[in-house]
Amino acid sequence: MANLTALLQAYAKLVDLFDEEYADPDVNILLYQRDEIEDRRAELTAEQLTVLAQADVVFASKWQIVADFVPDSVHTERSRWWWFLHEGPQVREQAHA
Repeated sequence: MANLTALLQAYAKLVDLFDEEYADPDVNILLYQRDEIEDRRAELTAEQLTVLAQADVVFASKWQIVADFVPDSVHTERSRWWWFLHEGPQVREQAHA
């Protein structure tokens, strides 16, 4: 199990760097990193939750890149919106509603 702080920092950094040129292998890393962070959400501090929310906004804004590379999701939980980004950025807001 990865150090949560390091995992969150890696996720936030990769989201910032994520673009069409580097998307293919990175999208899987991002999706699974986001899963692990969500699994450990209860451990996050208020500051870490803020970092996560900011990174999620950036990730959702890059939904068109994700749509080109997203694998078939094994997830059916809409709360894990990152697996459904190919449908558009609104999936994040819908999951929070």
